[in-house]
Amino acid sequence: MNSFARAIGHSILFFNGLMLILLGVERPAIGKYIAVVVLVANGIFVVLFWLDKRRACRQEKRLSELSLLLVSSLGAHFSMYVAQDVFHHKSKKWQFNVKLLCVLLCQTALLGLMCYWLLSGLASVRVNE
Repeated sequence: MNSFARAIGHSILFFNGLMLILLGVERPAIGKYIAVVVLVANGIFVVLFWLDKRRACRQEKRLSELSLLLVSSLGAHFSMYVAQDVFHHKSKKWQFNVKLLCVLLCQTALLGLMCYWLLSGLASVRVNE
């Protein structure tokens, strides 16, 4: 179950990356903002994930899974699987990976709707009064 969820997650991440690249190419102004948000959120996520791993090793109070999932979703999940492999943290916990996959699917749906809205011209339609 765990390896299946991670494999599907990797495939969806590839698809999300292609959609973000398409947005950046078609709408450069939006692409710059998306790139900054994704980079900053991924950096914050890696630091939080490292902090949670460190607290787990020291048996201190941990960060909630919800906070890790929310920060990861802001960064488009790009650093999630890399951080799991580098820090050897939560990579074998199938419940967390299934939650991550569910959040990733919701994010993909929203990203797909955003791409459709921006690239189909619906965003530039004006209603005359």
